[in-house]
This record gives sequence, C-alpha cells and structure tokens, in this order.
Amino acid sequence: MYYVIEALILIGLVTRLIRHRKSLLKDPYDILSCLSMILIGACIVVPNLAPTFNMSRFFHISLFFLAPCCVVGWTEILDSLTRRKCKPKHIALLFAIIVLVPYFAFQSGFVYEITKEDSWSLPLSKYRFTLSQFKHIGLIFEEEVAGAVG
Repeated sequence: MYYVIEALILIGLVTRLIRHRKSLLKDPYDILSCLSMILIGACIVVPNLAPTFNMSRFFHISLFFLAPCCVVGWTEILDSLTRRKCKPKHIALLFAIIVLVPYFAFQSGFVYEITKEDSWSLPLSKYRFTLSQFKHIGLIFEEEVAGAVG
C-alpha cells in the first residue's frame, strides 16, 4: 500500500506539472511540492540522510504538500482507464475504499492488532508490550529497565 500511495503521488505531481508548466515557478504550492518530492528522492538515494531524521518523518512532513497529488494521480488513472469521465463523487468514494482505508488501517496498526501480530502501535498494542519491547522502541532507557528489574 505504501508503494501505491507513492506511485499515485508521483503520477499526480507529474500531472500537475504538465498541466501548469507555463506557470510552474509562479505557484508556491507547485514549488513546495517539487521540493518535497526532491527531499523524498534524496532520502532514498543518499545513504545516510534518512536515518538522521527518520524516513517516516521526512515522508510525513512531505505529505503536507504531496497529499493532494495523491488524489490527482488517482483521478488521472481513473480518467485514463475509463472511456467516459467519472463523476467526482464516485472517484472520491472509490479512492477512499480501495486505497485510503487499507492504507490507514495498516499504517495505524489496526490490522496488526486485529490479527494479533507484532505491532509497534503504542495506543493499540500497549497492553501486550513487555519491558524489553518498550526499551527497543526507545520509550524506556536501559538504565530504567535495569532499575526496575534489580
């Protein structure tokens, strides 16, 4: 699902840039969207850039500007696949059901909690965590675990 969202963002950004190529540098949103995509690309290409701030945080910050591109990418794909243009209401509903609901269910840890798999979602799975798991995710330091045990 993560790759689907990234592909839709890329398609949406390219579509926006092609449609607004004459006024590309005049729209601050387009500039910030391009810079956000360059930042994500740099995190993938440059070896030690993402661990400094954590790749998920880079992606989260970039989504402030790139989230609308995901919807634009989805509408572009549906318009190219269907012969007649779809109604915006149906496009939004299909997008929510097929892409966004599963994406958020997996990203929030809901699916892992329902299936009783290992989950790092603190709000959903806190009752199943052991002291070593708290230490592993960085919520409790090694000294605190040693003090609680000994």
